[in-house]
Formats: sequence, C-alpha cells, structure tokens
Amino acid sequence: MQENYLISILGRQQVDGETGEVQVTTLGSYVKKEKIVILPIKNMTAKRTESR
Repeated sequence: MQENYLISILGRQQVDGETGEVQVTTLGSYVKKEKIVILPIKNMTAKRTESR
C-alpha cells in the first residue's frame, strides 16, 4: 500500500455559542472495503483554531 494521498480532516463543534475547530493533515493511504472507507494514518499534526 503506497502513501500517495494527502488527507485533511476538519472537526468543528459548537458549545455554549462558541465554535472550535481541529484540523489534521497527513500523508496516508486509502482503502475501501464494501461500504467502509479506511484511512490508515501513521503521523498526525493537529492545528487548533478558534472561529468567531
């Protein structure tokens, strides 16, 4: 399996009127088995930002 995909995942949540975001970007692989998508990830770098 070759790591030839740049995978970026953005998570956002809102609590008590405040919104926070976490973004993870890494190189990885993409595997699809029937209706399931698998993203095996070795290393992650997280960047937290606050939206207003």
